Amino acid sequence: MCPPHIGGAEECIANVKRYSGGILVQSVIQLEDSFDFEGMIAGQKEHDRRMRELAKEDCLILGAGPCPLCNECGAVKGTPCPRPAEAVSSVEAHCIDVMRTLANVGLKYNNGESTVSYVGLILF
Repeated sequence: MCPPHIGGAEECIANVKRYSGGILVQSVIQLEDSFDFEGMIAGQKEHDRRMRELAKEDCLILGAGPCPLCNECGAVKGTPCPRPAEAVSSVEAHCIDVMRTLANVGLKYNNGESTVSYVGLILF
């Protein structure tokens, strides 16, 4: 679900431009501390699960970071994605500046100590 496996920059940008509307979703996850890596991973999985739950057919779901569904991405092994209907590509992979997008709508990227923020888009 990451470039170049989803296409180059031009293809990803063209894919995003096919949609006329969207919903920006931000999840702020409270962690035990700044080094709570397990909490970060669980938060990303929950964020992407919610994104898939919110989206309807004919939507493009863009999540946060690499797709978290498989322990090892098929792209690493040179095999097709085993779960393409559930897989989620990232906002950044589609050449969208997350920091600028958040600033444009008045949201913060850093939401305080011992938190991690995930950003996604549902384009329709």
